[in-house]
Amino acid sequence: MSTPIGLPEETTPAELSGVERRVAPRHPILQRCLVWPPGAFGTEGWRCIVHNISATGIGLGLPCPIQPGTVLRVEAWGLPGAPPLQAQVVFTKPLGFLWLGGCELLSPLSPAELQAWLMGRLDWLPAV
Repeated sequence: MSTPIGLPEETTPAELSGVERRVAPRHPILQRCLVWPPGAFGTEGWRCIVHNISATGIGLGLPCPIQPGTVLRVEAWGLPGAPPLQAQVVFTKPLGFLWLGGCELLSPLSPAELQAWLMGRLDWLPAV
């Protein structure tokens, strides 16, 4: 298995697991986005997917493992009203051919900013 970017080889899976930290309700979404790791702001970002969002956090599908504590820039694709986000990685874990990342937003979203992120298509969600 690959080692997350910048993560020492001796880090154990137990050290990567965390306690539940959510303080705001999550909203399932399927939103394309661009993600920039540190130092890559002048290049095209990684093409990723946001799979959930709250006022304080975001769940991402990432192309590789990222060290916890790393700050990523996340921009919604095709949602002009959605603000760019600065998100600190809390964990990454493998899922098939990609990595799921849980991130804490450096600045909480206002209700209007969260709503802007939720304006994407929702027809992929199963009917409740």
